[in-house]
Amino acid sequence: MLLGISAIVLSPPASGAPIKYRTCSAVNADYPAGVATNRFAADAGVRSGFLRPTTNKRLYNSIVMAARGLDRPVNGIACEVRVRATPPALVPQVPANTAPVPAGQVKVADYLADRQKYANKTVVLFFNATWCSECEKTRRDLAANKGKFPAGLTIVDIDYDTNVDLRRQYGVTVQHTFVKVNAAGDEVKKWTGTVSLQEIAKKADVPT
Repeated sequence: MLLGISAIVLSPPASGAPIKYRTCSAVNADYPAGVATNRFAADAGVRSGFLRPTTNKRLYNSIVMAARGLDRPVNGIACEVRVRATPPALVPQVPANTAPVPAGQVKVADYLADRQKYANKTVVLFFNATWCSECEKTRRDLAANKGKFPAGLTIVDIDYDTNVDLRRQYGVTVQHTFVKVNAAGDEVKKWTGTVSLQEIAKKADVPT
């Protein structure tokens, strides 16, 4: 992917002053998987081995009109990011641990340190941000129902702002995203919008 050198001015995803994007690195800082002109281009990109980009025609047009090189393959996606192999940090070289793990919520560092402990659990990654009001609703509900997690369900708490590699690996482009993964850490299902523990369990196909 060649990076454009012309300066372009776009509105960032959150409110505030416009940001000058001079390279794809700058664009990907706000849109980790790039920007597609429409859903069909985004779907085609995924089939070609890229992460699912944000779909925003106006934003895409602003990018390519100011710096056409940012969509060098001319595939309808600006600054696309190819799916990478699992980062080393996600495959910790630690002995298997088959000790029982109570259902509940864990920090991402604990999960990555020994994923084998969760091999027989239904694991849902919860990408959230401290400034996200919907995320706060979910965090409050999970805390209120700490002792009521369905058997076998583990929710991994992941900070959206700091875990960029994980966001890119799973194609997460917005906070308050949930990703159900298998024992190998591969995505099984991804969704947004659920708030309560009961809703999350239902989406993850866990009996409540």
